[in-house]
Amino acid sequence: ACGRRSPGIFPRAEGILFSADLLHAGGYLVNFYDCDRNYGSPAGFEELKASLELAIQMKPRLMLPAAGPIIESPAGDMAAFKKRLDEMNKVPVIEEGSPKERNYQPIREFGLFREVVPGIAQNNNFGNMILFVDSKGRGLCIDPDICVWRSWEENCRDMHTQLDLLEKNMGLKTIELALITHPHGDHMQYSNLLRERYNTRICATADVAELMEHPKQYRYPALVNWYGFPFDHVDVDVKLTYEKSFHWNNLEIIPVHACGHCYAHSAFFMEWNGLRTVSTGDTLQY
Repeated sequence: ACGRRSPGIFPRAEGILFSADLLHAGGYLVNFYDCDRNYGSPAGFEELKASLELAIQMKPRLMLPAAGPIIESPAGDMAAFKKRLDEMNKVPVIEEGSPKERNYQPIREFGLFREVVPGIAQNNNFGNMILFVDSKGRGLCIDPDICVWRSWEENCRDMHTQLDLLEKNMGLKTIELALITHPHGDHMQYSNLLRERYNTRICATADVAELMEHPKQYRYPALVNWYGFPFDHVDVDVKLTYEKSFHWNNLEIIPVHACGHCYAHSAFFMEWNGLRTVSTGDTLQY
């Protein structure tokens, strides 16, 4: 197997390995999600490493991946990839004098949220929502869904209760933009609720927007029609372009393609009060 449940093909006489998504030319991981299974299981990492070790034993003279350039130096690229995998998964060495705790201890917790650093609140029940609140009380939301699954009416009451708490504890006055990382229903559930409460503009890259607005046209899992919501699509107000930065007030935000969990998936880079951050959606789990 090459990568995530994908067969490789090796015509031994030719010495060519059709390597699917095992690695990218240069010895790089194709996507982080191949190291993960079911939101935190490390099985993916072990499967990927076992596939790589098998491919190294085959000693191909050429590798043809499913995407990206031909791997013309398989031995060197696989050795580099193996080193990177081992480096990524080893226990970090704590340097002398550095704090022995995780980088960011939550400042406080309230309701279903924790303030992880000043001005950034993250849903703390394995939900998806992250909220940035500036000094004027203006909010930028990533993936408006607190992932509480009861009746629709109860869910909406819960969301309004959490927004009340965010206003009280974070000084939130309005949510101006909501950025959707990917089109799964549990990452956009309360888009219309934010529109009604704050006149929020919903933003997504063009591929994500297409699946949000026309889900019935695509055989794509976990779109809004999977969840029994009382609506069959979500309209997008602003369509973004990968790698093209845009601004929310004075904050520059860069959407990047972060495929893996699903192909139509964005991550959003920004520098928040001097802190470089990226909102990864479901592509990279903790």
